[in-house]
Amino acid sequence: MSIDTSNQFLIMEETYFAHIEYANNIIYPVIAVELTSTIEGSVPRLYIGWFDTGATNTLLSKRVFDSNKFVEVGTTPAAGPIKGQEAEELKKCRALFRITGTDNSEFKDTVDVAVSNKDFNGYDMLLGLDILSNAIFCYDGFNKVRQISFKKTEH
Repeated sequence: MSIDTSNQFLIMEETYFAHIEYANNIIYPVIAVELTSTIEGSVPRLYIGWFDTGATNTLLSKRVFDSNKFVEVGTTPAAGPIKGQEAEELKKCRALFRITGTDNSEFKDTVDVAVSNKDFNGYDMLLGLDILSNAIFCYDGFNKVRQISFKKTEH
């Protein structure tokens, strides 16, 4: 079973237009993400991912983790501890991600992701470079055109 995300930018603009903000021709992009637990028989669900190009790794919100049965695969230290303090340990879980680009290209891979102890103001996850490094994103500020394309993932 799969959810059609081919019109994901249209979905985002209609449903989450307030979260797609234009300021000085800069876009803060969100994208539809199909997420499935790796437990057999799990049903895919559609979530909202925020592009966080400053994050090395993708981070799920506590709400998304709590509403699914993901396989836990250990812990990882939270990024950026204050000097002299130990980093907080975050749960890690395994999930199947599927994201469709505007050109119908697709990122589809199983990823081990950290789980935040917080929620993200209406977003379900922060997409880090572990996923975004597989994409080419272009924004034309003059014509307000967005394009995202995923290169083929190799296993």
